[in-house]
Amino acid sequence: MATFATCAGARVRRWKMQSLLTVATGAVLLFAMAILPYTLRNYHTLGQWVFMRDNFGLELAMSNGPGARATMEENSSAGGTLDQHPFNSRAAAASLRDLGEVEYYHRQQSAAVAWIKANPRAFLTLVAKRAGYLILPLSKRWYQRVIAGVISLMSIAGGVLLWRSRYRLGVRCLAASIVGYLLVYLLIEHDIRYVYPALYLESLLAGSCARSEERR
Repeated sequence: MATFATCAGARVRRWKMQSLLTVATGAVLLFAMAILPYTLRNYHTLGQWVFMRDNFGLELAMSNGPGARATMEENSSAGGTLDQHPFNSRAAAASLRDLGEVEYYHRQQSAAVAWIKANPRAFLTLVAKRAGYLILPLSKRWYQRVIAGVISLMSIAGGVLLWRSRYRLGVRCLAASIVGYLLVYLLIEHDIRYVYPALYLESLLAGSCARSEERR
């Protein structure tokens, strides 16, 4: 998203194509350098090319299936879906060992997708609840809920107030980065630690909101 925003901003500012390509190439090379060691490690360990992490299928299955709830805390309770996680289930761990990590996760993803297709209403209910928790994150600690909720609501207000301002390009790119990061968590069980990276970005919009009100 940062690369996209930079290139989009450069284009709007009418950079020459050569400069734009230089920025894009540099960004791609830095990105490749950052992920290359782990990608090579994955190929060496798993025997297949895996882009960063391979466990999306497992997380999807733990978050969407019979008895699945919207939050990790609920799914961690007795009888919750996390009872079937390889960390907690000997049978699941044995299956992962026998099938291999990549194949096991692919099967988990297929099972989750099949459940979603068979239970669209239950799935959409989970999505709606998780969307609510992305706006007002849930935590055992009351002060975390308050701080995260204030930042989230102020960031929304900041985005609305500044959407058509002279800072609209930066605001829209920042909003796109936040939404782009959070989209996957409509599908995955909610836990406040997943929201931490977004809160850093949201705090920029929240601060912009406070600053714009101060200037008024």
